[in-house]
Order: sequence, then structure tokens, then C-alpha cells
Amino acid sequence: MPIELQACRHTRVNQPPPKALEAAPCIVLPLYANRTTAPVLCARLLHAMGAGNPFRIVGVDDCGNDGSAAALREAAADAGIPCRIARHERNRGQAAAIRTGLRLAQGSDTVVMDADLQDPPEVVPLLLAALAGEGRGLAFARRRAEQRSRATRTMALLFRALVFRIMDAKVPADVGLFFAVSRSTLDQLLSLPIREDLLLAALFALDVPAATVDYSRAGPPPRGSGYSLRTRAVLACRTLGRAVQVRRCLPVIRGQHRPPQPGAPGTH
Repeated sequence: MPIELQACRHTRVNQPPPKALEAAPCIVLPLYANRTTAPVLCARLLHAMGAGNPFRIVGVDDCGNDGSAAALREAAADAGIPCRIARHERNRGQAAAIRTGLRLAQGSDTVVMDADLQDPPEVVPLLLAALAGEGRGLAFARRRAEQRSRATRTMALLFRALVFRIMDAKVPADVGLFFAVSRSTLDQLLSLPIREDLLLAALFALDVPAATVDYSRAGPPPRGSGYSLRTRAVLACRTLGRAVQVRRCLPVIRGQHRPPQPGAPGTH
């Protein structure tokens, strides 16, 4: 279980009143080796969201040792951004950090993004605006003008297309984990009676209206994977395994079947 810490108890900038925060969006940030980017991220988020548009942050420290959580807490305090920090007792990976953040998220809508500035903070208000469309439960950011080689892009897209086809995903295969989710859709996701490690994959299989927001990534090309070929193969097999499990759970995920409740007729 994560150990939750209280952040921003004493801020240098006045925070919005509690009433204004009740409907404010929440931004979930998985943290690992983000000490240097946290201050810039908070400043750019504050500027992108604009005056009079309060929001809050939930940071999840995935057992890093570079002071990312402290840096985010300090930067949020300086900017007057309400912030909560949770810390994993051991390194569990990005997906687990996102799941922890989603369970802690409060407010109307939630945005999930990386804290390393690869996901531009300026896209966050565009995602929230797209999510505001009638009946929409999800909005995904879709990166254009990718700076990786054509072969790398093609292989990655083909693999994702395979995974999404197995899951019968309702969103394009070229979207990732930079997205916004409405309160009702998030509550629906978190209430699913499926394995915890399938929740994030199940997000792509939800049968809810979704939007996409295209953007181009500025700055230097992304770094290559630090994983060995063997590790990447293992991770790919795990991803395919989860996709198969999500496919088996589709009736539950899409509300076509609910498991019987204890005490109901026909149960023991």
C-alpha cells in the first residue's frame, strides 16, 4: 500500500478556496527521477491553465531516490497549487503509479501525464476542453511529428494495433497514457470487479465516447529505451497477456454482465 504524505501545508501563494476546488480538475503525475523537471512542470501548468482556473495535483513517488516528491511539493507550494503526494514502498512501475494516482484523484475530471515534460503541459487544457464535449468520458492526446525512426514507429504501432485488436479497444492504437477522464468514467473504471493490474488496460476498452487531441512534441528527441532486448520481450509478453485477460473481461467492463452479489438468489 502507498504511504500518503501531506503536501503544501504552507504555501507562499494563496490557494483557491475549498468551494472552487470541488469541481476543479486533478492532474495525476507518476514520479520517478523528476526532481529537475518538477519546478518547470508546475510553472508551465499554472501558465497553461490560466488565471481563475484552479486545479490540483496528485503526485505518486514510485520509490525514487532523487527527491522528486520533495521537489514537486516545494514547486506546488510556491505556485499555490493544492497537491497530495503518495509514495510506493517499493518500485512498482509507471502503470501502478498511475493506478494509485487515479484512486486518490478528486474533483470533476482527471488528467494523467508524465512529469518529465515529454507530455507538454500546454495540452492539458485542450484535453479538458475536448472532454467537455457532450457525453464524452475520455480524451486522449495523440503525438504527431514523432522524432523516432520510421522503423521504430512502425514496429511500435503494429504492436499496439495488435494489443488494441485483442482487447477490442474503442480508441485509436496510436494513443497512450496522456489522457483526461471524466469523474463518472473514472468511477466506473475503479468500480470494475477485475484484477487491479488490468484496470489501466481496461480504460482503453471502455465503451464510452472518446476524443483525441493531436499535438507535436517540441524539444530534443526522446531517449532510447534503457531496457535490454530480453526485458522488452518480457514486458511485451506481459502486455499481450493482460490484453487477453481484458478481452475475457469485456462483458463486465462494458456493463453487459455483472457478477452475482453475495447473498443473491442462486449464490452460496
